[in-house]
Amino acid sequence: MDYTFLDFISTGTELDFTVAIDFTKSNLPLEDDSSLHRVEIDGSANQYEIAIESIAEICQHYNTSKVFNAFGFGAKLPPTNKVHFNFPLNVESGDPRCEGIQGLLHAYHVAQQHVELSGPTDFSPTIRFAARRAAALPTDGSKYLVLLIITDGVISDMAKTKEEIVKASVLPLSIIIVGVGYDSFEEMKVLDSDNIMLSANGKFAKRDIVQFVEMRKFLPPHRQLTAQEIHEAKRILAKEVLQEIPGQLTSYMKSKL
Repeated sequence: MDYTFLDFISTGTELDFTVAIDFTKSNLPLEDDSSLHRVEIDGSANQYEIAIESIAEICQHYNTSKVFNAFGFGAKLPPTNKVHFNFPLNVESGDPRCEGIQGLLHAYHVAQQHVELSGPTDFSPTIRFAARRAAALPTDGSKYLVLLIITDGVISDMAKTKEEIVKASVLPLSIIIVGVGYDSFEEMKVLDSDNIMLSANGKFAKRDIVQFVEMRKFLPPHRQLTAQEIHEAKRILAKEVLQEIPGQLTSYMKSKL
């Protein structure tokens, strides 16, 4: 039988949705008018918020608990000067779990006030951490992990990132990378191996698990957006970002039949 995404969802498979947010200094400090993490006085959403809202809005319908796990990376946390990766976005409680989309946004806003932007932009710790969580999921196909990485720039550990993705390609895991800001993102396009399977150290990924999308494709640059433009950007972004998830989930499930 040729099973489809809806076959697996209708029989109980749920998406375990995890968000990882880039807090490296290339985003620029919050008080800078050009900061990608800037909190707008009029309450309008920045690019990180738009990405969180648009993708979580869809994913929440495939998880009965409506609980998301959220982390940050590339920032210094008080009271030390150590750069942290995979720190819970709820920096006050230390709990990565967020209740619904509003819980995600609240945790993001709290983190903005507590962290110091730093670096480097290492992806491998985040992907390795997600892979460990995916490996611990039930083996009956009832859970499938979707990792959303929102980032503004060039990966600092490309070789290690490739290695982690290749190793993770046998797991119930998909990785969505949304690029915010105006970098060229050439390295991200390499990871989204639509035409040739990703490889590292002579080993090839078992399947394509990465989808990369540039936010600027959907947002008019360098100007204030209307509510209607933001709504439309969210709709198109969600469609573009999530279009490969059904096929990736199905390919994993079929490999286990």
